[in-house]
Amino acid sequence: PLDIKQIVDKLLADAAKAPALPMPSIVGDTNAGYYERYVAMVHAWMERMRTTQTPLTEKMTLFWHGHFCSAIDKVESHKAMWDQNTLFRTKGLGSSVELTRAVSLDPAMLRYLDNNENTKGAPNTIKPSAMIERWMASYWWLCVLMKPGITIMPRQSTTLAFALMLGRMETIFLP
Repeated sequence: PLDIKQIVDKLLADAAKAPALPMPSIVGDTNAGYYERYVAMVHAWMERMRTTQTPLTEKMTLFWHGHFCSAIDKVESHKAMWDQNTLFRTKGLGSSVELTRAVSLDPAMLRYLDNNENTKGAPNTIKPSAMIERWMASYWWLCVLMKPGITIMPRQSTTLAFALMLGRMETIFLP
């Protein structure tokens, strides 16, 4: 029988071998109908989850899809949403910090968080706040339970923390 370390190692090794999920050609076809592209995208992923030889990869893709939520009706790009799903599939079993960095630069997430409205004169602090809050959500519950005095950081502190995590201070415009 395998011990727990061997089981985890085997699961992760198998997951690393997961083949890429090819995007259905209709998803990138802007002449195709919105609904048809959406159905093709969802069907391909559902079929992958049903038939995969690497279920851990798909379960983690679904987990991160729910954790770092975005919506196609706001993003308005089937390809961007497909690429985001691929990002969760390829980085979902790695470092959560690396995944958060990648998601913070993901076109679908940037559009979902209204980053197109972010300017130097009027920075949109919602994006970094939302990202860091999502990244830390799973950890905060433990901290709050263990140390009742912990509170959520004010928005500017959260923005600064997110910039420091990314190592990109030039992206933050402080007054």
